[in-house]
Amino acid sequence: MDDLRRAVIERCESHPDRTRLTVALDDAVADLETLIDGFDGPLIELLEAVETTSDREVRDDVLRRVGAHVADGRTRFATDDLVELMDTNGFIELGLRSGLDAALVEISRQLGSTPPRSPTSASASLSTPSPNAHFSPFKT
Repeated sequence: MDDLRRAVIERCESHPDRTRLTVALDDAVADLETLIDGFDGPLIELLEAVETTSDREVRDDVLRRVGAHVADGRTRFATDDLVELMDTNGFIELGLRSGLDAALVEISRQLGSTPPRSPTSASASLSTPSPNAHFSPFKT
């Protein structure tokens, strides 16, 4: 995202609305971070739950919920307007959508499930992300 910001500033250096353009970009980046945090916070909680339980039945249920959450994320990111806007920004190639999908396919692979060819929505009862969740495989 830093490269995108630099490209916008550089190419719009003499544009009369440069300040408004950079503020709008910063707002879009913040919204994107919120979108991604809204996905990976619950994912991290679920993965932590897998690691902390010794009950095989509970673990299997949580892994099922992880798979459903990943499938839902693939659908969300594949159809999200902000992700599309960032990918078609006209300044630099981001590959955001494909990068997010590749990361989620890899998570599915590591879980031992075959991700669907075309993402489908799946629902899972997920808790609110914990405030100390700090790792994100999707940080911008």
